[in-house]
Amino acid sequence: MGASARTTVLVAPTTSYTVGRVQQEFGPNASTAALMATAVHRDLRAGDPLASLLARNAAILSGDSLLRFKGGMYELTGGVGLTYIDGDAPAIARVQRNSAHYLQRPDKTYALYDPNRRSMSGGQGNVDFARTGGRHWLWDVGTGVESPEFELNDIGKLMAADGITTNGSIQYRETQPGRWLRKYSLELVKFNEWNYAGDPQENLWSPQVNVTWLNFWTTKVQAWLFGASQNQHLTRGGPLMRLPTAVQGQFEVESPTAQQTQGKFGMYYTTREDGSGLRYFYGGIGVRPSPRWQMSIAPTFFREVDARQYVATLDDGSPVTYGKHYVFARVDRMTYSTQFRLNYTLKPDLTMDLYAEPFAASGAYSGMGELVAPRSSELRPFDVPGNRDFNAKSFRSNVVLRWEWRPGSTLFVVWQQNRAATDPIGTRASIGDMFTSVTAPGDHVLAVKTTFWLSPR
Repeated sequence: MGASARTTVLVAPTTSYTVGRVQQEFGPNASTAALMATAVHRDLRAGDPLASLLARNAAILSGDSLLRFKGGMYELTGGVGLTYIDGDAPAIARVQRNSAHYLQRPDKTYALYDPNRRSMSGGQGNVDFARTGGRHWLWDVGTGVESPEFELNDIGKLMAADGITTNGSIQYRETQPGRWLRKYSLELVKFNEWNYAGDPQENLWSPQVNVTWLNFWTTKVQAWLFGASQNQHLTRGGPLMRLPTAVQGQFEVESPTAQQTQGKFGMYYTTREDGSGLRYFYGGIGVRPSPRWQMSIAPTFFREVDARQYVATLDDGSPVTYGKHYVFARVDRMTYSTQFRLNYTLKPDLTMDLYAEPFAASGAYSGMGELVAPRSSELRPFDVPGNRDFNAKSFRSNVVLRWEWRPGSTLFVVWQQNRAATDPIGTRASIGDMFTSVTAPGDHVLAVKTTFWLSPR
């Protein structure tokens, strides 16, 4: 038998994080003003393998204010922020290419991708004016902007930069119980977003009705009306692609949370101009038969047909699509899952908690084609070899026995299961697949943990 080799690989550099915030309250209505600063520094030397992946320094400076008027009935909020990162050129290039920025987009005419730059800075600002008090009418209007190079993912969370937004809402509410209803509200929301070139990124109207009945049951009905837009994420760094109009609705009924038996049922429905659609049903029931027992079950069923599911980007395409083939397909996805929870108190110092979730999902691909032209959603036939269908199931569970063997000292005994199986077939998942997931191959983990309370003498 040959001698075994052992190597050491650096997976994360020595890093320091600094966060500071100061806030001042002032005025008779408790208005506030605040300043916040954050800094991240990674100990990366030139030539370190991780220096090509991670920024060396990242800093954020921001300020925000909340001004209240007329006893807090009106509020004016606003904020500004600046971000800065630097590091080796490959690391900054990765940030420019990631999904929050896509500066490499071939049809982009501003904030262009530069693989040689070693730093990047950006900014954002927002202002919002709202009426937050009053018996019946509430409203708010606002606007915001994020520059294409705004970046805070080293210490925060940013899904997408490069946006100019406007938003507004108006709500009528009644909080005095009447003959049929305890309270209700009617609301209309409008939201728009454009990128720095003026291309529409989102165009949304959303009416909503919330009702609380005399028996404390609640009903919610909401709709989302999406206008056509130009999406910068569908082609994964390629040109803008048209996202067609869509209509989405939600209906939900929920029982009072104070009852021993609680229930909830809801559904989402989406249909899109290109033939895409969504059907999502969810629910749950919780039972407390005695102070010792608490049980709940929460099933979900999800079916989605996406007529423009991204598959791949290939070379040697048409000059119209900048020399690339942006390939999409129709995918029919089905998902079943159920969460089971059980809590039992054997004694005041001895409890058992059980969590289990069987899961099954499938996806079948068809109708593959390539994007005909930027800013459209039209496809022409184009096949990419390979089977992308899948049928997967999994089962995860935790059983936790907790014993407080003396005040402040606790023993935990945990049994975990993690089972999974995947087949490259597009056969639709079923409820039966969800429950047969308990026989899938997997791992068992038994863990024991204890804490000690050392009382001072």
